[in-house]
Amino acid sequence: MTTRGITVLAGGLRQTQEITRRAELAGFDAAWSGEFLHRSAIVSAAAMAAATTRIGVGTAIAYAVGRSPLVLANDARFLDEMSDGRFTLGLGTGTRRMMTDWHGAPDPDGPASRIEELVPLLRRLWRLNEGRRSPSTSLPSPTGRSWRPRGSAGRPPLSGTPSARATTAR
Repeated sequence: MTTRGITVLAGGLRQTQEITRRAELAGFDAAWSGEFLHRSAIVSAAAMAAATTRIGVGTAIAYAVGRSPLVLANDARFLDEMSDGRFTLGLGTGTRRMMTDWHGAPDPDGPASRIEELVPLLRRLWRLNEGRRSPSTSLPSPTGRSWRPRGSAGRPPLSGTPSARATTAR
Protein backbone atom coordinates (compact mmCIF):
# COMPACT_ATOMS: atom_id res chain seq x y z
CA MET A 1 0.00 0.00 0.00
CA THR A 2 1.39 3.36 -1.00
CA THR A 3 1.02 6.27 1.41
CA ARG A 4 1.74 9.92 0.85
CA GLY A 5 2.87 12.32 3.51
CA ILE A 6 4.13 15.87 3.84
CA THR A 7 6.60 17.41 6.28
CA VAL A 8 5.69 20.96 7.30
CA LEU A 9 8.74 22.94 8.37
CA ALA A 10 8.09 26.55 7.29
CA GLY A 11 5.89 29.27 8.69
CA GLY A 12 4.07 29.80 11.93
CA LEU A 13 1.31 27.72 13.49
CA ARG A 14 -1.48 29.19 11.35
CA GLN A 15 0.48 28.39 8.19
CA THR A 16 1.23 24.91 9.52
CA GLN A 17 -2.48 24.35 10.07
CA GLU A 18 -3.41 25.65 6.62
CA ILE A 19 -0.79 23.52 4.86
CA THR A 20 -1.97 20.46 6.79
CA ARG A 21 -5.64 21.17 5.94
CA ARG A 22 -4.72 21.45 2.27
CA ALA A 23 -2.72 18.22 2.43
CA GLU A 24 -5.72 16.46 3.95
CA LEU A 25 -8.03 17.81 1.23
CA ALA A 26 -5.52 16.73 -1.44
CA GLY A 27 -5.65 13.15 -0.16
CA PHE A 28 -2.36 12.94 1.71
CA ASP A 29 -2.21 10.25 4.39
CA ALA A 30 0.06 11.97 6.91
CA ALA A 31 1.53 15.32 7.89
CA TRP A 32 4.73 15.55 9.92
CA SER A 33 6.33 18.35 11.93
CA GLY A 34 10.04 18.62 12.51
CA GLU A 35 11.77 20.22 15.44
CA PHE A 36 14.56 22.73 15.46
CA LEU A 37 15.72 25.77 17.41
CA HIS A 38 12.66 27.83 16.43
CA ARG A 39 9.99 25.09 16.22
CA SER A 40 8.49 22.61 18.68
CA ALA A 41 7.39 19.43 16.93
CA ILE A 42 4.94 18.72 19.77
CA VAL A 43 3.19 22.09 19.56
CA SER A 44 3.12 21.94 15.75
CA ALA A 45 1.63 18.43 15.81
CA ALA A 46 -1.08 19.66 18.19
CA ALA A 47 -1.92 22.48 15.77
CA MET A 48 -2.04 20.00 12.88
CA ALA A 49 -4.32 17.64 14.80
CA ALA A 50 -6.66 20.48 15.80
CA ALA A 51 -7.00 21.61 12.17
CA THR A 52 -7.79 18.21 10.63
CA THR A 53 -10.02 15.16 11.04
CA ARG A 54 -8.60 12.33 8.89
CA ILE A 55 -4.93 12.79 8.08
CA GLY A 56 -2.33 11.18 10.34
CA VAL A 57 -0.15 13.65 12.23
CA GLY A 58 3.25 13.08 13.76
CA THR A 59 6.62 14.37 14.79
CA ALA A 60 9.56 13.91 12.46
CA ILE A 61 11.36 14.23 14.81
CA ALA A 62 10.88 15.38 18.41
CA TYR A 63 14.10 15.58 20.39
CA ALA A 64 14.11 12.84 22.98
CA VAL A 65 17.14 14.14 24.88
CA GLY A 66 15.74 17.48 26.06
CA ARG A 67 12.47 16.20 27.53
CA SER A 68 11.83 14.06 30.56
CA PRO A 69 10.28 10.67 29.73
CA LEU A 70 7.16 11.48 31.76
CA VAL A 71 6.58 14.80 29.96
CA LEU A 72 7.17 13.14 26.60
CA ALA A 73 4.79 10.26 27.43
CA ASN A 74 2.10 12.67 28.61
CA ASP A 75 2.47 14.89 25.54
CA ALA A 76 2.19 11.89 23.21
CA ARG A 77 -0.78 10.48 25.12
CA PHE A 78 -2.57 13.83 24.98
CA LEU A 79 -1.81 14.26 21.25
CA ASP A 80 -3.08 10.75 20.56
CA GLU A 81 -6.31 11.59 22.38
CA MET A 82 -6.59 14.98 20.68
CA SER A 83 -6.15 13.45 17.23
CA ASP A 84 -8.51 10.50 17.84
CA GLY A 85 -5.65 8.01 17.44
CA ARG A 86 -4.00 9.63 14.40
CA PHE A 87 -0.76 10.63 16.16
CA THR A 88 2.67 9.04 15.68
CA LEU A 89 5.57 10.07 17.90
CA GLY A 90 8.82 10.17 15.93
CA LEU A 91 11.86 10.55 18.19
CA GLY A 92 15.45 11.47 17.56
CA THR A 93 18.53 12.68 19.39
CA GLY A 94 19.85 15.35 17.06
CA THR A 95 23.54 15.86 16.50
CA ARG A 96 26.20 15.52 19.19
CA ARG A 97 26.58 19.29 19.34
CA MET A 98 22.82 19.79 19.74
CA MET A 99 22.80 17.20 22.50
CA THR A 100 25.55 18.94 24.46
CA ASP A 101 24.93 22.63 23.65
CA TRP A 102 21.12 22.70 23.54
CA HIS A 103 20.19 19.94 25.95
CA GLY A 104 23.22 19.62 28.24
CA ALA A 105 23.64 15.90 27.60
CA PRO A 106 26.82 14.81 29.41
CA ASP A 107 27.45 11.83 27.10
CA PRO A 108 26.67 12.67 23.47
CA ASP A 109 28.44 9.49 22.32
CA GLY A 110 25.60 7.22 23.40
CA PRO A 111 22.46 8.38 21.55
CA ALA A 112 21.40 4.89 20.49
CA SER A 113 21.48 3.61 24.06
CA ARG A 114 19.44 6.62 25.22
CA ILE A 115 16.72 5.83 22.66
CA GLU A 116 16.90 2.11 23.47
CA GLU A 117 16.14 2.98 27.09
CA LEU A 118 13.55 5.67 26.34
CA VAL A 119 11.18 3.84 23.99
CA PRO A 120 10.44 0.90 26.36
CA LEU A 121 10.05 3.38 29.23
CA LEU A 122 7.50 5.39 27.23
CA ARG A 123 5.59 2.22 26.46
CA ARG A 124 5.56 1.28 30.17
CA LEU A 125 4.27 4.74 31.08
CA TRP A 126 1.50 4.47 28.46
CA ARG A 127 0.46 1.09 29.85
CA LEU A 128 0.21 2.18 33.50
CA ASN A 129 -3.58 2.24 33.34
CA GLU A 130 -4.05 -1.23 31.88
CA GLY A 131 -5.45 -3.93 34.15
CA ARG A 132 -5.93 -3.20 37.84
CA ARG A 133 -5.68 0.47 38.71
CA SER A 134 -4.55 2.07 41.90
CA PRO A 135 -3.54 5.63 42.78
CA SER A 136 0.12 4.68 42.39
CA THR A 137 -0.34 3.30 38.84
CA SER A 138 -2.83 5.72 37.32
CA LEU A 139 -1.97 8.91 35.48
CA PRO A 140 -4.68 11.60 35.41
CA SER A 141 -5.72 13.02 32.06
CA PRO A 142 -6.20 16.76 31.45
CA THR A 143 -9.93 16.24 32.21
CA GLY A 144 -9.12 14.90 35.68
CA ARG A 145 -10.14 11.31 34.87
CA SER A 146 -7.62 8.51 34.69
CA TRP A 147 -6.55 7.87 31.13
CA ARG A 148 -7.72 4.55 29.70
CA PRO A 149 -6.75 3.11 26.31
CA ARG A 150 -9.43 3.53 23.62
CA GLY A 151 -8.31 0.81 21.19
CA SER A 152 -10.12 -2.43 20.51
CA ALA A 153 -9.86 -5.34 22.93
CA GLY A 154 -8.62 -3.07 25.74
CA ARG A 155 -5.56 -2.16 23.68
CA PRO A 156 -4.34 1.46 23.48
CA PRO A 157 -4.63 3.04 20.02
CA LEU A 158 -1.96 2.81 17.33
CA SER A 159 -0.70 -0.77 17.63
CA GLY A 160 -0.82 -1.05 21.37
CA THR A 161 0.44 2.39 22.43
CA PRO A 162 0.82 5.82 20.93
CA SER A 163 3.17 4.90 18.13
CA ALA A 164 6.85 5.70 18.71
CA ARG A 165 9.56 5.71 16.08
CA ALA A 166 13.15 6.63 16.82
CA THR A 167 16.27 7.74 14.99
CA THR A 168 19.76 8.56 16.23
CA ALA A 169 22.50 10.80 14.93
CA ARG A 170 25.75 9.04 14.24
